[in-house]
Amino acid sequence: YFAYDYHQDKRRKEVESKRLKELDRVKNNMYTNITHEFRTPLTLILGYIEELNNKMEDEAERGLLNNIGENSQRLLKMVNDILELSKLEGSKVTLHLEQDDLVVYLRYLIDRFQPLAQNNHIDLSFISHDHHVVMDFDRERLGSIIINLISNAIRAVGLDGRITVELRKQQRSSEPHACIVVRDNGIGIPKEDLPLIFQKYYQVETDKMVPGTTGIGLALVYDLVSLMQGSISVESDDQGTIFTILLPMTNDAPTVQYEDDLVDRSPVVEVGDRSLILLIEDNKDLAKFIKRVLSRSYDVIYAVNGADGLSLAQERLPDLIVSDVMMPDIDGYQVCQQLKNDLKTDHIPVILLTAKAGQENKNYAISLGADAYIIKPFSQDELLLRIHQLIEIRNKLAEKFGGGLMEVMSSNKMDKQSIFIRRVVGCINEHMEDADFGVSQLAQKLSLSESQLYRKIKSLSGKSTAIFIRSVRLEKAKVMLEGGDVGVSEVAYATGFNDPSWFSRAFKKEFGIVPSLVTQGDDD
Repeated sequence: YFAYDYHQDKRRKEVESKRLKELDRVKNNMYTNITHEFRTPLTLILGYIEELNNKMEDEAERGLLNNIGENSQRLLKMVNDILELSKLEGSKVTLHLEQDDLVVYLRYLIDRFQPLAQNNHIDLSFISHDHHVVMDFDRERLGSIIINLISNAIRAVGLDGRITVELRKQQRSSEPHACIVVRDNGIGIPKEDLPLIFQKYYQVETDKMVPGTTGIGLALVYDLVSLMQGSISVESDDQGTIFTILLPMTNDAPTVQYEDDLVDRSPVVEVGDRSLILLIEDNKDLAKFIKRVLSRSYDVIYAVNGADGLSLAQERLPDLIVSDVMMPDIDGYQVCQQLKNDLKTDHIPVILLTAKAGQENKNYAISLGADAYIIKPFSQDELLLRIHQLIEIRNKLAEKFGGGLMEVMSSNKMDKQSIFIRRVVGCINEHMEDADFGVSQLAQKLSLSESQLYRKIKSLSGKSTAIFIRSVRLEKAKVMLEGGDVGVSEVAYATGFNDPSWFSRAFKKEFGIVPSLVTQGDDD
């Protein structure tokens, strides 16, 4: 009898286990199907919102549309979390590991939250104890973890709160780990709830309940960290919360190649009709996006960090530079400062892209010489408009320098462009009678390469170096002829022309009149 009862009980448990597994499978399939069905209309809603936003002029209506967009984005995030969680429970998630710099990636993720944080007067900061932490990780899954934790922290702290994301290396069981800490000074979590917060759909029962929480995000975070063979813990004393993530550090995955499809391989000395823009951006995805936008109207070359950007700027002398601010080692502020303090590059307009929206940050950038300061997130139109404006200003400056050299020489303006042009003209004047003084000699005098001098002169005057030298000689010749008592041939030789006939043709091309009609004492 006892043996029979034992076997019956065992069979009931097996049947119940199978039934529960089948229910889990059906439930997960239902979640997957429902969330997939939600994603399509949400994607369309967001697409139409963006399209309408570009056409709508009324600010009040645009504000309402933006509210719809923000709530649609929130709903889309919840849908994505449910979908990801159902995949994890169904063991359908595979990590796609790449070897990359965790410092750069975390800074990029945090930058995305800066506008939201600043709008709510929240101090959101990132601290890394190392310049670089190169390791294997899944960008998408790690992004989900960090985004969930920061989103929860922003809701918890409210106005005038403080959130810190900290990264450091740590040994655990004699193995290297990356330790990511997300700390806030928000409402905190009661001690009795701490062991339960990573359970799916669990919500803290408190009169300080944070609106907008579903109990899904932290369960997803826990499962993703576990999938990465890591661990997550939480501390809270009813005031402030600290989440600590430990991820094992390995370096076995393929290294991310930032520059493969971004580096411009066009000839160095070739100068086309389109303006050349240097993009300095350490985030691969953002760099691809910006390059795609700019490439419709401009030639674009790319650098993955500040050091490479400075080197490329000196080598190519682009017409304009777009640089991110938050970069490891040499940041955008330092890039701008070095460019503006270098004779080779001080004329190049610089646009800085940043998530730091404070007026003091903008003032600091301007004090370093930045020509424009654009806050993330920015629209394509805003970036393209600022680039167009700066290049137009540069073109007008070129017309002024190219068409009125004597005016520039007599001007007391102390801007760097005017000072440089006066220096160039001064060098040419010192060798006015030397017909052999040309491009190479001028470049040597200015401590520039011929290609660097060409791009700088071209940018400032619209003329090649050789044509600019000739224009300076002809301006001098015109002044001498207008003074009278000097012949055309004498003036030609005095201004570095060995052939008076060639001088006359060049003079007419420059001023629209033959030199003999200018002089009062023609010797021809």
